[in-house]
Amino acid sequence: MKQIFTLEGKWILIAAAIILFAGLGRSDIYILDEARNAQCGREMWQKNEWIVPTFNNELRPQKPPLHYYFMKAAYCMFSPTAFAARFFSAFMGLALLVFLWWRVKKHFDERTAFWTVATLTASVHFIFEFRLAVPDPYLIAFITAGVFLFYEYAQSRKLFWLILSGISAAFAILSKGPVALALPAFAIIGWAVSTKQWKLLFHWHLLVYAIIILAVAAPWFYWVHIATNGAFTNEFFLTHNINRFKEPMEGHGGLFIIVPLVVVLGMLPLVWFAFRNLKKLRSNDTNGLLQLCVWVVFVFVVFFSISGTKLPNYAMPCYPFLALLAGYGISSFIQSQKNVQRSWFLTLIILNLLLCVGAFIGLGLEKEVAHLKYAGIVFLIPVVGLVWGWMRYKTDAAQITLVKVLGAYLVFLLVANVWIYPAVYVQNPVTQTKDLLPLDETIYAYKIYNPAYNFYLNKPVKQWETISDFKDSLPTGKTVYIISRQEFAKDFEGLPVKIIATKKDIFENPTTVIMKWEN
Repeated sequence: MKQIFTLEGKWILIAAAIILFAGLGRSDIYILDEARNAQCGREMWQKNEWIVPTFNNELRPQKPPLHYYFMKAAYCMFSPTAFAARFFSAFMGLALLVFLWWRVKKHFDERTAFWTVATLTASVHFIFEFRLAVPDPYLIAFITAGVFLFYEYAQSRKLFWLILSGISAAFAILSKGPVALALPAFAIIGWAVSTKQWKLLFHWHLLVYAIIILAVAAPWFYWVHIATNGAFTNEFFLTHNINRFKEPMEGHGGLFIIVPLVVVLGMLPLVWFAFRNLKKLRSNDTNGLLQLCVWVVFVFVVFFSISGTKLPNYAMPCYPFLALLAGYGISSFIQSQKNVQRSWFLTLIILNLLLCVGAFIGLGLEKEVAHLKYAGIVFLIPVVGLVWGWMRYKTDAAQITLVKVLGAYLVFLLVANVWIYPAVYVQNPVTQTKDLLPLDETIYAYKIYNPAYNFYLNKPVKQWETISDFKDSLPTGKTVYIISRQEFAKDFEGLPVKIIATKKDIFENPTTVIMKWEN
């Protein structure tokens, strides 16, 4: 049997597994999206619910259910913890890298496969996202599988590959919604038209493809529509899809340049090599998979650049395709026996030094984490690798130079994720105050609170918007605990309320307060 993984392939995949899983549960659930998703999965697990997603016992129409199903499985395996909520996100990251190695090695060679996987493994943004309890890891993995498998079908016209692609596309839809099908479809159509593959677009096999996608994805959307009397359908499709594209939501707007800038910065340090062969990719002799990758990157970047709502993770499904372009660029560069340009080293060194200084200043100005201000020295780890490579870039082969830089970035990611990030985020208001709230009492919230409290209290939090409604709902003769923000504490003046904890959010202005009402 032909060996799938070379020694280099095993090495980079083992390194990726360590970086993805090491210290996965050391940071508490705190980020808002993580908190809502992790708790929604927990509520569905506790109720043995498969159709209607809820948070705080209320309908959560923001996302389809696939990541909740995986969280339910992890909660069964490990109990509901931060590690369990994130487990299958990291698993999806590793599975995606294995899949890329498998397919890239088939269509190119082992060196291209290695550097494709290495590009993603060294990406801070990629690793960070695949260590969060959010739907994006599932979306990215299944979009990548769907497009690559469709390419296999386009090359062979075998229904086997088309069926697998359809199932993957359906799972992508169940991860994030119709955009998971629409954008890859636009990319595939653009690629097919540009390469004049007209028969591919008008073959009856595509009807089979559509039926497979509908058969897998449509039932849940139908069942949740019936179960919620259309409430999920209206909120999800109108508010969280159409309106997000039309206008900024939750303050996440900005200039069109934000998305391509995030993509380039998020894929450092190896993304530079993705742009070396763009002119060559216009040739008809170029591997069709590379041209398809260009189309995927183009469609995702342009779509989210013109979208009203812009978030750093929106264009991330194009990362694996950009990684293949980078891996191919690196492989070609090594084969050309050229030296790595000094400008590449210099740019990355300056960037990491700026990040080091920025971390020192930022942590020092934040009272809660000022004692960790020297943690920014972690950004000097990549600098060591870059300087080492620069010092010998004229005598070492390009591959040796790049391996030195890659190794430094992998060490940086491990240290940052396992030690630095947990040490900083343990100072968040939820972790610092959750033990003050008794588990056997009803907990109230006034106006705004962090949803991570639900996850750690393991029960609903009764939320009110006005003092009058709040007072009318309180039980008499009992001590009541209230979560709110400091700016709303003045609304309780003249009432028997005592502030027992005040904690500012890390790197943000809001301050959480915990109050005790004895009536």
